[in-house]
Amino acid sequence: MAEQILLSAGFPEYTGESVLIQHPSMRATDPDFQAVVGDVAGTLGRLPNVQNLQAPVGPEGQALVSQDGHAALVQFQLPEDAKAKVPPILEQVAAIQRAHPGYSIAELGGASAAHELDETLLQDFKRAEQLTIPVTLLILVVAFGALVAASIPVVLAFTAVLATFGLVALLSPLVPTAGQVTQVVVLLIGMAVGVDYCLFYLRREREEVAAGRDHSSALRVAAATSG
Repeated sequence: MAEQILLSAGFPEYTGESVLIQHPSMRATDPDFQAVVGDVAGTLGRLPNVQNLQAPVGPEGQALVSQDGHAALVQFQLPEDAKAKVPPILEQVAAIQRAHPGYSIAELGGASAAHELDETLLQDFKRAEQLTIPVTLLILVVAFGALVAASIPVVLAFTAVLATFGLVALLSPLVPTAGQVTQVVVLLIGMAVGVDYCLFYLRREREEVAAGRDHSSALRVAAATSG
């Protein structure tokens, strides 16, 4: 209810992000550590979407320093659609990490976590896309003993997956989806269920042939009873 009131009142939405700076021996009060903090704060402060930046500098910044003094936070906010705005910031943080190899410098927050999750899911989807069809086809070749026969269930299942992708794309403006997660689930489950149903269909047809029906009659009976 409170979130709905805030949204209806027109208050801008912000996403909080933090950059963690750590060193095993240096303390946040050491000049070298402070120079790294200044590099992080100065670099991020020049980026257009970084707002309300707070750095562990001076007495007011002590709340951003860990109790042992070996870690500190640089905090800032991103405006709406933060996930789309965070990649350039992550690139800058990675560049600062390369410039200071003795330190551990990493960004964490809602937008950066969502971005990394999307990247991981995209890689998983590409890997699944590359492996699912060849592995399925290989298993069916071993089972059927013929490439053409093995290709039929795979092709039918994959066309159903492609059709589902199209339907999801048409409905996505109206019904929220999980993006890459949805595609991965459609591909993996779609191929599994599609191939399984094709094999069941073939088994029903062979059962009817074994019961004495000709192939045409067996196919019609299988089509009528496999649903």
